[in-house]
Amino acid sequence: MKAVWVLENFKGEFSMPSIELRVFITSVVQWKRFYPNFETVLFCTQDVYQYLKSLDADSLWDQIDTDILETEDSVDRKRFWTAGKYKVMRGLDAPFVLMDCDLFLTQKIDESTFENDLVVCHPENAEFYHYFWQKEHVFESVGIERLPEDPEGKAWNVSFFYVKDQSFKDLYLETAWDWMERLSKYEGDEEWQNGYMLYCEQKLLYDLSLRSGIKTHYLKSGISDENPIHLGEEKRREDLKTTHLPFREHQAREAVIGSGFEAKINEIVG
Repeated sequence: MKAVWVLENFKGEFSMPSIELRVFITSVVQWKRFYPNFETVLFCTQDVYQYLKSLDADSLWDQIDTDILETEDSVDRKRFWTAGKYKVMRGLDAPFVLMDCDLFLTQKIDESTFENDLVVCHPENAEFYHYFWQKEHVFESVGIERLPEDPEGKAWNVSFFYVKDQSFKDLYLETAWDWMERLSKYEGDEEWQNGYMLYCEQKLLYDLSLRSGIKTHYLKSGISDENPIHLGEEKRREDLKTTHLPFREHQAREAVIGSGFEAKINEIVG
């Protein structure tokens, strides 16, 4: 089975801040430590590969692919900056694991976890999904028929993503990509926000899994459908079997880094 990471650069000359690079390395090192029989694959752009090669970090993965992300497509990366993950996953056969580059395991996941149809990092309850769902004119203008609204507004966090069922994988990935392509063409005066990206990723996954009867598991402790994480709520993420570095712009990043985070990385990779 494959464990996959995706790192696409579309912002000019590429480099990574030290903390991000070390978390990225920790992500693959920890995975290989816990699951040595998985094939580890990095999909990246050519400049990312050259950067990692210059640091002698390219040998961390069993395979590195620079072809897929170098091909052109019609998804606007300014609106959908995580689209590279979906471009890659569309071409993969289930089952596989996809890890975000800023996420790493803190303990081994029981291998029975992979008997589930779908595994995500954790459930989220984000009220802003309703805000984007009610923007009917945006969806209609690009030919998207919205799914019925989930009154609870839940979503699956996909910083960790495992899918076993090929037909559901195809349904989700093709729908998400189609929505990203269509919304990339939107020309109205709507103020664009990352919520549309999250909607196509996390909310759509929850809605489709619910409608398809897909058995979903999440890496959690004390987090459940009845007690989900709210978007932006960092303190309870320590309950997970993973550690996730918040966005550069997110105020929680400084708090996370200052709470023994770097010591944990040093313990793993030095």
